[in-house]
Amino acid sequence: MKTDIKTLPINLLLLFSLIGFLDALYLTISHFQGNEAGCFLVHGCDIVLNSKYSEIFGLPTAFLGLLFYLVIFLGVFVYNFKKDENLIKKILLITPLGFLATLWFLYLQAVVLRAFCSYCLLSAVASTLIFLTGMSILWQQKKKERFAEKGEKMLES
Repeated sequence: MKTDIKTLPINLLLLFSLIGFLDALYLTISHFQGNEAGCFLVHGCDIVLNSKYSEIFGLPTAFLGLLFYLVIFLGVFVYNFKKDENLIKKILLITPLGFLATLWFLYLQAVVLRAFCSYCLLSAVASTLIFLTGMSILWQQKKKERFAEKGEKMLES
């Protein structure tokens, strides 16, 4: 089914996922090259990025973030051309996974490691904004569907 979602939220999703992708790409490349990422704004990047929580099954967690942001970006990019409601719903329904991962990694930084990584915080902001924007879009779609159903019922009576 074709849908018409306002351009601003879609463009925001593209922007936030691009920021997250570039951030995760930098961290992934730094990890595989063995380079220090370097910190800005906060101190503790090396503690976080070299902790036992920085890898899952031998892959840097940043690589998983890179995949998450890439899926969001490509899905929204394709939606821009197809305007397929089912596609955007599927894409937006994975945003809570990124948000839950964000909460987990924030907990690890704040409570367990007691150190923060500015790149990780940037990713947390991007993931949170993607989640909030995505939920806003889904809420607006649901509202339109309910309004359309009420209109159909009124026409039937």
